[in-house]
Amino acid sequence: MAVQAQPMHLDSVDARFTIAAFVDSLADLYHPKHCAQYHIGCLTILFGYPMRGYDDLAFRAANVAFFDACSRFITAPRSEDDHLRFEKQMRECSCDLTNEQSRTIHQYGSWSEPCTASQFSWMLVCILYHVLLSVRADDRLHKVEKNRRRAARQGTTVPWPRSPQDVLPHGISASINALAIWTKYGLADTIYLSLIANILGLFKTALIPALLASPSLPGIFVELANLPLSALLGHAPMPRGGRGTLLQWVQHVDFLYYTLQHHFDPDELRALCERAAAQVSDARQDFPYICYKVELLLPGVAAHVEPGAKTQLAMCLRNFRIYGTLFLAAMDPPYDPERYDPQMMQDAWIAQRGTTDIYFQVHAAFVRLAAVGQCWAPGCRATTATAQRSFARCKGCKRVRYCSQRCQAQGWKHDDVPHKAVCKAIASIAEKTGLKPKSHSEDALAFKASCEVGQVDPKELAEFGEHMTKLQKYLTLA
Repeated sequence: MAVQAQPMHLDSVDARFTIAAFVDSLADLYHPKHCAQYHIGCLTILFGYPMRGYDDLAFRAANVAFFDACSRFITAPRSEDDHLRFEKQMRECSCDLTNEQSRTIHQYGSWSEPCTASQFSWMLVCILYHVLLSVRADDRLHKVEKNRRRAARQGTTVPWPRSPQDVLPHGISASINALAIWTKYGLADTIYLSLIANILGLFKTALIPALLASPSLPGIFVELANLPLSALLGHAPMPRGGRGTLLQWVQHVDFLYYTLQHHFDPDELRALCERAAAQVSDARQDFPYICYKVELLLPGVAAHVEPGAKTQLAMCLRNFRIYGTLFLAAMDPPYDPERYDPQMMQDAWIAQRGTTDIYFQVHAAFVRLAAVGQCWAPGCRATTATAQRSFARCKGCKRVRYCSQRCQAQGWKHDDVPHKAVCKAIASIAEKTGLKPKSHSEDALAFKASCEVGQVDPKELAEFGEHMTKLQKYLTLA
């Protein structure tokens, strides 16, 4: 697509003829009068390539029939078999080119090789995505009568779309299923995901049942999102625009995942994840896995994008960490640090259960014992910094440190928080879980999994957790 084509003035005679011819050709959605090349030529004449100008308010108000034709065509219900037959039908040219203007239109479509229905649908998706993006921003689509009265007072026409029915003219479920088929068999481009995100943003919760019931969309949300990542790994072709376009692909995924998180409640998000898992070809791929791959691979794009795009890159990385955490919180999968980011898993765990979880509390206690350089005798103020020497560890649990034998004896026999009451429990937990002396906070979920595998006594966990909570009251250096 190295072609560069300038759009004609949208109010010119030729433009009006092109619009009328386009609308007339798509009057029968299942048997258009012209081939894919002709329709591609219409859009190229009107908007050039790369396309622009289609979201102009005046153009949308004056050419409602044009946008209706675009929307009705791309959302027309078809089975997958019907779609494949239709693709073949659109490749075969039987256009009536006796009119000179029709020949010109046909010639304008020749830049696209091959001239397919998928290429045509991709152009329609680009148009509808950008138009609906502006409509979503002003949040007026559902105020149909109010918009009509305002336009009448101002002596203007309501621009397309005038109502929700203009966007999904065949009903929500049928239109969404049709979009799913175009997305599945269309060009490799994540802009399809952004179009669906825009529609979800407009219809909000009314669209969720159709998305969950779709036989393919949840899986597509994962597999198409993996496209730019596969390109980075060399497993799929790099987009023609190179890594700059690759960032745009990731941003489309970002937009969809943001919209899903914004409108789906946790139960709906869990159902979406389950539907996706049943539909993807690779069982290891799911929403949080994609988020983790973005975190691992996207930094490699930084050297190949414009300086101004580096901020967008950083925002994408931050956003996908949040999405991964929320998807994991909804799914609550078994601990798998090779498949998912351990930090995302821990953040999801905390978000789901809070810091009151006994495993989190006990692991946090082990982290403090390893990281805080202080004497753990109740009331002692000494630290390794003030003493300028290392402290001795308890020979029983090998975890708790003291600055002197006096402090160790005091801690061992303390009236309220005696160390002797939990020394064996600390040693037992550490041995059964294989917890290293210098544990880090990101190992909390691994610790939980190790407790389950090592069959740690819940009573020991509770005793140690309660002991450390009470001990904090006596420590002057928390």
